[in-house]
Amino acid sequence: MVHLHSSKAGAVGRIALASLWRARPLSAFTPHGWSWLVGGRLAPLYRLFERLLFPLSTAVVAVSDEERSAGRAVLGAQASRIQVIPNGVDLLKFSPDGRESARTSDPLVVSVGRLCYPRGQDILVAALALMRTPAARLRLVGDGEDKQAIERKASALGLADRVELAGFRPDTAPDVRAADVVVVPSRYDGMALVLLEAMACGAAIVATSVPGTSALDGTGILVPVEEPANIAQAVDDLLADPALRRDLGQAARRRAVERYPLQRSLDRTVGLWKELEAS
Repeated sequence: MVHLHSSKAGAVGRIALASLWRARPLSAFTPHGWSWLVGGRLAPLYRLFERLLFPLSTAVVAVSDEERSAGRAVLGAQASRIQVIPNGVDLLKFSPDGRESARTSDPLVVSVGRLCYPRGQDILVAALALMRTPAARLRLVGDGEDKQAIERKASALGLADRVELAGFRPDTAPDVRAADVVVVPSRYDGMALVLLEAMACGAAIVATSVPGTSALDGTGILVPVEEPANIAQAVDDLLADPALRRDLGQAARRRAVERYPLQRSLDRTVGLWKELEAS
């Protein structure tokens, strides 16, 4: 059994499987955000590529209902067999209780994730420039290919002293706990693990309306994609209302516990493998 995760690994892995012809093993593919969502001139090619490779997977798994719907809209009738297994979160590691990372007394906005175009940290820097909370600081936890571009953007906007690039952290929970507001500014996704981790930590969350963020279900604030002014407004509103931040954070934690425990996701994945082996 081979289980491929992410659109890039899925492409390489399925091509390798195709080369095995009749000897290829059972396989499952979880895209975590369809390849064509990157947009641009190559999007039609990605859609064609996915249509051609789709039959090579014994099973295809979406991590959210929205991701399944996006797949069906592009892949047609063959996509009817896509099934949903939502991501899960370690509720012990990511919880409201535990160590908090160091911070100043200024309002702190935190975003966790690889510094890259899909994660949208550049949009969040632009939002910081529009906020009406002048002392607010932004901490970006993660590393990636867009680090220098983000540094340049922060400097150009006069925010170099208010944007902290914390780099890679093996444990991000302390930074999430330290935040007044956590922002997930993704341009596209399937269901972001960092969103579930923030929910499990009881954070007040602002996220863009991409596949998977419906997991909040009213326990956070959703804003349109690539709209820094909307992010700025939502974060400002939360920073001005400690009681709302507390209530949303507590509700987000309850929803993570009820709907997205890691063991449930693991059990369903192992169950899928067993079903494929038995078929």
